[in-house]
Amino acid sequence: MTKDYVLAPSSETFAPEAATLTSKRRRPLWVWVGWSVLAVVVVVAIIVTVVVVVNVNKPVLPGLVVHPAGIGDERLIVIKKDGLTHSPVKFIEENKLENIPANVIDCDDDTFPSSDQVCRFSHLWLGDDCSEASGWGYRTGRPCIHLSVTKVLNWIPEVYQSLEELPEDMPQDMKDQIEQIIMINIKMPKMLWVSCEGLNPADRENLGPLKYSPWTGFPLQYFPYKDYLAYMSPIVAVQLLKPKRGVAIGMECRMWAKNIDPKTSAITINLMLE
Repeated sequence: MTKDYVLAPSSETFAPEAATLTSKRRRPLWVWVGWSVLAVVVVVAIIVTVVVVVNVNKPVLPGLVVHPAGIGDERLIVIKKDGLTHSPVKFIEENKLENIPANVIDCDDDTFPSSDQVCRFSHLWLGDDCSEASGWGYRTGRPCIHLSVTKVLNWIPEVYQSLEELPEDMPQDMKDQIEQIIMINIKMPKMLWVSCEGLNPADRENLGPLKYSPWTGFPLQYFPYKDYLAYMSPIVAVQLLKPKRGVAIGMECRMWAKNIDPKTSAITINLMLE
Protein backbone atom coordinates (compact mmCIF):
# COMPACT_ATOMS: atom_id res chain seq x y z
CA MET A 1 0.00 0.00 0.00
CA THR A 2 1.27 3.31 -0.93
CA LYS A 3 1.30 5.91 1.81
CA ASP A 4 0.17 9.40 1.05
CA TYR A 5 2.19 12.15 2.57
CA VAL A 6 0.84 15.61 3.18
CA LEU A 7 3.47 18.29 3.41
CA ALA A 8 2.92 20.82 6.17
CA PRO A 9 3.11 24.44 4.98
CA SER A 10 6.54 25.86 5.51
CA SER A 11 6.75 28.86 7.80
CA GLU A 12 9.45 30.24 5.51
CA THR A 13 7.01 30.16 2.59
CA PHE A 14 4.31 32.18 4.36
CA ALA A 15 6.44 34.38 6.55
CA PRO A 16 6.83 37.13 3.87
CA GLU A 17 3.08 37.24 3.36
CA ALA A 18 2.53 37.54 7.10
CA ALA A 19 4.99 40.41 7.24
CA THR A 20 3.28 42.06 4.32
CA LEU A 21 -0.12 41.74 5.97
CA THR A 22 1.29 43.09 9.23
CA SER A 23 2.78 46.10 7.46
CA LYS A 24 -0.50 46.74 5.69
CA ARG A 25 -2.25 46.77 9.01
CA ARG A 26 0.28 49.20 10.56
CA ARG A 27 0.65 51.64 7.63
CA PRO A 28 -2.76 53.38 7.96
CA LEU A 29 -1.95 54.38 11.55
CA TRP A 30 1.21 56.21 10.55
CA VAL A 31 -0.50 57.74 7.54
CA TRP A 32 -3.33 59.10 9.66
CA VAL A 33 -0.92 60.48 12.23
CA GLY A 34 1.04 62.22 9.50
CA TRP A 35 -2.03 63.69 7.86
CA SER A 36 -3.35 64.83 11.25
CA VAL A 37 -0.13 66.66 12.05
CA LEU A 38 -0.08 68.25 8.60
CA ALA A 39 -3.72 69.34 8.98
CA VAL A 40 -2.99 70.95 12.36
CA VAL A 41 -0.02 72.83 10.90
CA VAL A 42 -2.10 74.10 7.98
CA VAL A 43 -4.96 75.22 10.25
CA VAL A 44 -2.56 77.05 12.60
CA ALA A 45 -0.89 78.76 9.64
CA ILE A 46 -4.28 79.91 8.30
CA ILE A 47 -5.34 81.26 11.71
CA VAL A 48 -2.06 83.14 12.17
CA THR A 49 -2.35 84.63 8.67
CA VAL A 50 -5.94 85.76 9.27
CA VAL A 51 -5.03 87.35 12.63
CA VAL A 52 -2.09 89.20 11.11
CA VAL A 53 -4.16 90.48 8.18
CA VAL A 54 -6.99 91.60 10.47
CA ASN A 55 -4.61 93.43 12.83
CA VAL A 56 -2.79 95.11 9.95
CA ASN A 57 -6.05 96.36 8.44
CA LYS A 58 -7.64 97.24 11.78
CA PRO A 59 -7.84 101.04 12.15
CA VAL A 60 -5.92 102.65 14.98
CA LEU A 61 -8.28 104.63 17.18
CA PRO A 62 -7.28 107.41 19.57
CA GLY A 63 -7.59 107.35 23.32
CA LEU A 64 -7.58 109.86 26.14
CA VAL A 65 -4.45 110.98 27.97
CA VAL A 66 -4.64 112.51 31.44
CA HIS A 67 -2.31 115.24 32.73
CA PRO A 68 -0.85 114.83 35.26
CA ALA A 69 -0.39 111.13 34.60
CA GLY A 70 -0.57 110.01 38.24
CA ILE A 71 1.24 107.18 39.97
CA GLY A 72 1.30 103.53 38.86
CA ASP A 73 -1.17 101.56 36.77
CA GLU A 74 -4.09 102.98 38.75
CA ARG A 75 -3.12 106.54 37.74
CA LEU A 76 -3.44 107.75 41.32
CA ILE A 77 -3.28 111.55 41.48
CA VAL A 78 -2.57 112.81 44.98
CA ILE A 79 -3.57 116.45 45.32
CA LYS A 80 -1.95 118.15 48.30
CA LYS A 81 -3.02 121.41 49.87
CA ASP A 82 0.17 123.12 48.73
CA GLY A 83 -0.67 122.18 45.14
CA LEU A 84 2.86 121.04 44.35
CA THR A 85 2.16 117.37 43.54
CA HIS A 86 1.57 116.05 40.02
CA SER A 87 1.59 119.34 38.17
CA PRO A 88 0.65 119.25 34.47
CA VAL A 89 2.95 122.20 33.79
CA LYS A 90 5.39 120.13 31.66
CA PHE A 91 2.65 119.11 29.22
CA ILE A 92 1.24 122.66 29.08
CA GLU A 93 4.70 124.09 28.39
CA GLU A 94 5.33 121.57 25.61
CA ASN A 95 2.14 122.75 23.93
CA LYS A 96 3.21 126.40 23.93
CA LEU A 97 4.93 128.12 21.03
CA GLU A 98 6.94 131.28 21.62
CA ASN A 99 6.87 132.26 17.96
CA ILE A 100 3.67 131.32 16.15
CA PRO A 101 4.47 130.09 12.60
CA ALA A 102 2.54 131.46 9.64
CA ASN A 103 0.74 128.15 9.06
CA VAL A 104 -1.01 128.36 12.46
CA ILE A 105 -4.46 129.91 12.08
CA ASP A 106 -7.47 130.70 14.26
CA CYS A 107 -10.20 128.12 13.66
CA ASP A 108 -13.85 127.64 14.52
CA ASP A 109 -16.80 125.54 13.36
CA ASP A 110 -16.80 127.37 10.03
CA THR A 111 -13.04 127.85 9.60
CA PHE A 112 -10.94 124.74 9.03
CA PRO A 113 -7.22 124.58 8.24
CA SER A 114 -5.96 123.64 4.80
CA SER A 115 -3.65 120.66 4.28
CA ASP A 116 -0.56 122.69 5.22
CA GLN A 117 -2.16 124.60 8.13
CA VAL A 118 -2.94 123.80 11.76
CA CYS A 119 -5.30 125.37 14.30
CA ARG A 120 -4.06 127.52 17.11
CA PHE A 121 -4.64 126.52 20.72
CA SER A 122 -3.81 128.74 23.67
CA HIS A 123 -3.37 127.57 27.25
CA LEU A 124 -5.07 130.80 28.28
CA TRP A 125 -8.34 129.33 27.00
CA LEU A 126 -8.32 126.88 29.90
CA GLY A 127 -9.50 129.71 32.17
CA ASP A 128 -8.13 131.33 35.30
CA ASP A 129 -9.26 128.50 37.60
CA CYS A 130 -7.28 125.87 35.68
CA SER A 131 -4.16 127.91 34.97
CA GLU A 132 -0.68 127.65 36.39
CA ALA A 133 -1.13 131.03 38.08
CA SER A 134 -3.99 129.62 40.16
CA GLY A 135 -2.06 126.44 40.97
CA TRP A 136 -4.34 124.40 38.69
CA GLY A 137 -7.06 124.82 41.33
CA TYR A 138 -5.20 122.57 43.79
CA ARG A 139 -4.78 125.14 46.55
CA THR A 140 -8.47 126.00 46.60
CA GLY A 141 -9.60 122.37 46.74
CA ARG A 142 -11.14 122.64 43.25
CA PRO A 143 -8.48 120.82 41.22
CA CYS A 144 -8.32 120.62 37.42
CA ILE A 145 -7.52 117.48 35.47
CA HIS A 146 -6.28 118.11 31.92
CA LEU A 147 -7.16 115.76 29.07
CA SER A 148 -5.74 115.40 25.57
CA VAL A 149 -6.16 112.91 22.71
CA THR A 150 -3.47 110.48 21.58
CA LYS A 151 -2.00 111.55 18.26
CA VAL A 152 -3.24 109.28 15.47
CA LEU A 153 -2.48 110.22 11.87
CA ASN A 154 -5.36 110.45 9.37
CA TRP A 155 -8.11 109.79 11.94
CA ILE A 156 -11.11 112.14 11.88
CA PRO A 157 -14.05 111.78 14.30
CA GLU A 158 -17.51 111.37 12.79
CA VAL A 159 -19.31 113.88 14.98
CA TYR A 160 -22.99 113.89 15.91
CA GLN A 161 -25.10 116.29 13.89
CA SER A 162 -28.14 116.58 16.17
CA LEU A 163 -29.47 115.72 19.63
CA GLU A 164 -31.39 112.83 18.12
CA GLU A 165 -28.11 111.17 17.10
CA LEU A 166 -26.67 111.14 20.62
CA PRO A 167 -26.33 107.56 21.92
CA GLU A 168 -28.63 106.29 24.65
CA ASP A 169 -25.76 105.39 26.98
CA MET A 170 -24.32 108.92 26.96
CA PRO A 171 -24.69 110.41 30.50
CA GLN A 172 -27.81 112.52 30.83
CA ASP A 173 -25.93 115.49 32.30
CA MET A 174 -23.72 115.48 29.19
CA LYS A 175 -26.80 115.50 26.95
CA ASP A 176 -28.18 118.41 28.99
CA GLN A 177 -24.93 120.35 28.56
CA ILE A 178 -24.95 119.76 24.80
CA GLU A 179 -28.55 120.94 24.62
CA GLN A 180 -27.63 124.15 26.47
CA ILE A 181 -24.68 124.71 24.13
CA ILE A 182 -27.01 124.34 21.13
CA MET A 183 -29.41 126.89 22.60
CA ILE A 184 -26.53 129.39 22.89
CA ASN A 185 -24.87 128.65 19.53
CA ILE A 186 -28.12 127.99 17.62
CA LYS A 187 -26.48 124.90 16.13
CA MET A 188 -24.78 121.63 17.06
CA PRO A 189 -21.02 122.15 17.55
CA LYS A 190 -18.75 119.87 15.54
CA MET A 191 -17.17 118.22 18.53
CA LEU A 192 -15.55 115.03 19.76
CA TRP A 193 -17.44 115.13 23.05
CA VAL A 194 -15.90 114.22 26.41
CA SER A 195 -17.76 113.14 29.53
CA CYS A 196 -16.41 112.35 32.99
CA GLU A 197 -18.22 110.79 35.94
CA GLY A 198 -17.61 108.69 39.05
CA LEU A 199 -17.11 104.96 38.64
CA ASN A 200 -19.93 104.08 41.02
CA PRO A 201 -22.66 105.91 43.00
CA ALA A 202 -20.29 106.59 45.93
CA ASP A 203 -17.64 108.01 43.59
CA ARG A 204 -20.20 110.15 41.81
CA GLU A 205 -21.34 111.60 45.15
CA ASN A 206 -17.77 112.24 46.32
CA LEU A 207 -16.73 113.66 42.95
CA GLY A 208 -19.37 116.39 42.91
CA PRO A 209 -20.18 118.67 39.95
CA LEU A 210 -17.71 119.16 37.11
CA LYS A 211 -16.83 122.07 34.86
CA TYR A 212 -15.22 121.71 31.42
CA SER A 213 -13.10 124.35 29.68
CA PRO A 214 -12.59 125.73 27.11
CA TRP A 215 -15.01 123.19 25.55
CA THR A 216 -16.82 120.02 26.57
CA GLY A 217 -14.70 118.08 24.12
CA PHE A 218 -12.26 118.47 21.25
CA PRO A 219 -13.36 120.54 18.21
CA LEU A 220 -13.40 118.81 14.84
CA GLN A 221 -11.07 121.36 13.23
CA TYR A 222 -8.11 119.95 15.19
CA PHE A 223 -8.40 116.63 13.33
CA PRO A 224 -6.71 114.83 11.77
CA TYR A 225 -3.49 115.13 13.71
CA LYS A 226 -0.73 116.51 11.50
CA ASP A 227 2.86 115.56 12.15
CA TYR A 228 4.04 119.14 11.97
CA LEU A 229 6.31 120.86 14.45
CA ALA A 230 3.72 123.60 14.96
CA TYR A 231 0.76 121.29 15.63
CA MET A 232 -1.00 122.26 18.86
CA SER A 233 -2.89 119.58 20.75
CA PRO A 234 -6.30 120.71 22.02
CA ILE A 235 -6.76 120.35 25.78
CA VAL A 236 -9.87 119.95 27.92
CA ALA A 237 -9.61 120.99 31.56
CA VAL A 238 -12.04 119.17 33.87
CA GLN A 239 -12.46 121.02 37.14
CA LEU A 240 -13.83 119.32 40.23
CA LEU A 241 -15.95 122.02 41.83
CA LYS A 242 -16.79 120.33 45.12
CA PRO A 243 -14.89 117.05 45.62
CA LYS A 244 -14.76 115.34 49.00
CA ARG A 245 -11.40 115.43 50.76
CA GLY A 246 -9.66 112.50 52.39
CA VAL A 247 -11.20 109.75 50.27
CA ALA A 248 -10.11 108.02 47.09
CA ILE A 249 -12.37 108.93 44.18
CA GLY A 250 -12.55 106.90 40.98
CA MET A 251 -13.44 108.84 37.84
CA GLU A 252 -13.89 107.63 34.26
CA CYS A 253 -13.71 109.87 31.19
CA ARG A 254 -14.95 108.88 27.74
CA MET A 255 -14.98 110.28 24.21
CA TRP A 256 -18.12 110.30 22.08
CA ALA A 257 -18.34 110.12 18.27
CA LYS A 258 -19.96 107.83 15.71
CA ASN A 259 -16.72 106.05 14.80
CA ILE A 260 -15.31 105.45 18.27
CA ASP A 261 -16.35 103.12 21.09
CA PRO A 262 -16.75 105.16 24.28
CA LYS A 263 -15.82 102.10 26.38
CA THR A 264 -12.54 101.39 24.60
CA SER A 265 -11.62 105.08 24.57
CA ALA A 266 -12.30 105.44 28.30
CA ILE A 267 -9.62 106.29 30.82
CA THR A 268 -9.87 105.69 34.57
CA ILE A 269 -8.45 108.24 36.98
CA ASN A 270 -8.10 107.86 40.75
CA LEU A 271 -7.93 111.02 42.84
CA MET A 272 -7.02 111.66 46.45
CA LEU A 273 -7.44 115.15 47.91
CA GLU A 274 -5.58 115.64 51.17
